Amino acid sequence: MEQQNVLHCLSGHLKIQVDIISIDFSDKLPFRLKLPIVKAAIKRGIYFEITYSDLIVDVHQRRQIISNAKLLLDWTQGKNVILSSAAPSVCEVRGPNDVANLASLLGLSMERAKVAISKNCRAF
Repeated sequence: MEQQNVLHCLSGHLKIQVDIISIDFSDKLPFRLKLPIVKAAIKRGIYFEITYSDLIVDVHQRRQIISNAKLLLDWTQGKNVILSSAAPSVCEVRGPNDVANLASLLGLSMERAKVAISKNCRAF
């Protein structure tokens, strides 16, 4: 499902069951991410996925990803967030401690960062 349609569903206009919202933070978002919608999604038990492979590999997209991901992490305070690689090759996958350190650079505490790469993923 496209990102705009998912956010439209979360705003209460449609009743569709969604478990994970994966937003591509590498480009400018085609919509404005709003705090009430994010809070409603968390309340419904929906998780947000943040992928890190473009953050590591592509220097040009790094600024956009950091800006958007930090905003989402500030709003969620690390709740209902999943960090994953979305790496096209094994060479771009990082270890759990590296990913937790990366998440701490985005504003998460180390405890919340470790939850985002382990317990939140196991919830499914």
